[in-house]
Amino acid sequence: MGKTGYKTDIVREVELTQKKDDWQAFDSVTIAGITHKKSDDDSDNWKGIPKAGGVCEISYNKEKNTVVFNWKGSKTEESTIDFSLNLHSALNNSGLLDKYLKDKPFLKLIRNMRVQQWFQN
Repeated sequence: MGKTGYKTDIVREVELTQKKDDWQAFDSVTIAGITHKKSDDDSDNWKGIPKAGGVCEISYNKEKNTVVFNWKGSKTEESTIDFSLNLHSALNNSGLLDKYLKDKPFLKLIRNMRVQQWFQN
């Protein structure tokens, strides 16, 4: 029996590099044919949530011919930034946009992996 409670042939542990608990770039995430959303509960294939500085134990369940992702690690403190505030207003008031970034090109990666160039102002 593996750590996940299933008979397994292969178990690997991967260290996570993320800095925030339960953070993922896209919702939903598909890994090895297993799709999971942040709003989903644990399933046969997805246990727990990714933790900052944590690990993902990946095991192959031979009986069900599937992969199990068991997310675990240490809990981190919540962010000190209140994201419900108008953060763009603070950025505008800082003068950063006008002093340093005005009329400078920026590249932005868009979901479908196109690169878009835009200018401040």
